[in-house]
Amino acid sequence: MRALIVSIVVVGFACDSTQPEKTAEKTAVKTATPEQVATPEKPATPPPEAKSAQIEKLPAIDCKRPEEHGPVHLTAEQLVNRNGTGVTTLAAFNTSMERPVEVCDVGGSNQWLIASRCADGSAPIKTGLDAMTARQGSVGAGGRCGSILDHYKVACPEAAHDVYIDMYMCPEGTSFR
Repeated sequence: MRALIVSIVVVGFACDSTQPEKTAEKTAVKTATPEQVATPEKPATPPPEAKSAQIEKLPAIDCKRPEEHGPVHLTAEQLVNRNGTGVTTLAAFNTSMERPVEVCDVGGSNQWLIASRCADGSAPIKTGLDAMTARQGSVGAGGRCGSILDHYKVACPEAAHDVYIDMYMCPEGTSFR
């Protein structure tokens, strides 16, 4: 019984269902203009290999959402070209509000974070609970489609990496209901 209660508390925390003040804050951010949305401090200049990975312009996509607050539906070609696909070394990939990692759903966020590695090859995030602990919160609209982004602070021996994730870039037919 105690494990069930802990599970319910953890699930409630992960969904922000126990924090109504954050819901109001998210609603206010959605209605804000891009000029009104605060931008985080710029991270240190990434190493040259990271710059080359980021210079490539991402192709435009259709940002229509079949459901209000739901995912953006991507074609199979767009899915394999999402920002952050195939990247595993955090030091070689600099995310931002403008260029977040693009995944589908919380599970996709956790998978990407668990697969990520520090410069020395160590895994800073090993479980979904580690990912939840590293999550700093929702930080407002960003990315190619203006989705609400999640911010994670991932600690590595070389640095603490700010990772921004857009979890609304999903295969066609995906629903969050």
